[in-house]
Amino acid sequence: MVETLVVDGYNVLSAFASHGLVDREDIDRARFQLINLLTSSAAYWGMGLIVVFDAMHVSGGVVREESMGPNAKVIFSAEGVSADTVIEGIIAQLSRTERIFIATSDQAEQNYAFGKGAVRWPARELCNRVRVAQSEMRERQAPARVHHTLHGRLSPGVLAVLDRLRLESVQPRKDK
Repeated sequence: MVETLVVDGYNVLSAFASHGLVDREDIDRARFQLINLLTSSAAYWGMGLIVVFDAMHVSGGVVREESMGPNAKVIFSAEGVSADTVIEGIIAQLSRTERIFIATSDQAEQNYAFGKGAVRWPARELCNRVRVAQSEMRERQAPARVHHTLHGRLSPGVLAVLDRLRLESVQPRKDK
């Protein structure tokens, strides 16, 4: 069954900022950092991702969707439309065909999602899951870094010849 993580963007952004995972001062930069963390983590978990930011109080705001890859998108709601309203619509639509995970600390939103069969992740839990995923991804990449050095790309036979040459160059010569 397809799994999709639906994230209440600003609600989660606040938690990530308080845990030092994203910028605290620059909202645009923090939003960018959050989207990157969530996109890579969701891909690592094998989940689809929908992050919803509201423009409820943004004058002239219109609905905008941005694809962040094959299984991830960011939605900005229209002026006067809360992220909760958009999220409820997404959950109602997807809950029939997908397993939904919702990330928010908004209790009313959690209750609605739970009523539709979604799994609830409070923002703090999502922070912890993302930290673990990011750490595991770094660990998996660590061995691959060895191949970015000359030593990591050479065959054992070539390394043995180079070691022999290196050792011969530092040993005193015996002249006859």
